Amino acid sequence: MVLKKATTLPQNVQDVLNKMLDHQDYSLVNIDGLYYIIATRGEMRTSGYSININDAKIIKDSDDTTLEVNVSYVNPARDSYVSQVLTYPHDVKSFTYDGKITKVIINTKVGRNITKVDYIKM
Repeated sequence: MVLKKATTLPQNVQDVLNKMLDHQDYSLVNIDGLYYIIATRGEMRTSGYSININDAKIIKDSDDTTLEVNVSYVNPARDSYVSQVLTYPHDVKSFTYDGKITKVIINTKVGRNITKVDYIKM
């Protein structure tokens, strides 16, 4: 599976993103086999924060088709100078898949040795 940076979004994907921007959340939108993974960090009071969808893989078993997504946070260094401005870090990637995804697992690297696992309800 190849993830592509989604720069131009269909209106319904943009609508989902707009609803998510002010809080940390994840979503998966399917438009005729073109899937969009959306990851947001919420409102940040300074610059220097970001969120990155690093990679994803599809795991099939007898009951489910699971999309497992790896996401990482980037925070400004403690001694860095940042702008005092509201930002809404987000990332949107797309991929094609001709089947139905029934389960999504999000692995978020939040620190050097800390990974948080979230699930998107389908």
